[in-house]
Amino acid sequence: MVTAFWFLNETPTDHQAAYYKMDEVDNIRIMQNYYFLSPLFLLADKALGFNVRVTMPAGFEALEYLYYLTCFAGAFLFYKYKTAASLFCLAECAINLLLLILSVFLPIVTLGNTESSASPFGMAELTHFLLAGSLMIFCFHSNPLFHRS
Repeated sequence: MVTAFWFLNETPTDHQAAYYKMDEVDNIRIMQNYYFLSPLFLLADKALGFNVRVTMPAGFEALEYLYYLTCFAGAFLFYKYKTAASLFCLAECAINLLLLILSVFLPIVTLGNTESSASPFGMAELTHFLLAGSLMIFCFHSNPLFHRS
């Protein structure tokens, strides 16, 4: 039987055991391909104006390019350092969600100081949130530090 949360000495239910028996190679490939697609996300953002990957504060375009370069380079971690790559994935998603939350929260806080009445949360932000949140949950559940098979 698979012990899903070995550090808590709990025995998983049948559903949890089936989930953790998923092939680890498939999980790693999904995360790796997501990071290899970083140039396409950048192209969609710059050429089409469709940004669903990262929200940077205005005036920090150089950090956005650095972010995409780091994500693309992080995909190569999956070839040799699977645990480090999983931790990279968790950290990237956490930073990405923090930036998204700040991009929605800060305009709300300063709403009284500006003349713009546009909503800071639209379809692109919702898509961004769902993409980053889903990947973060997936990375957490497929991280080899949290279960043994």
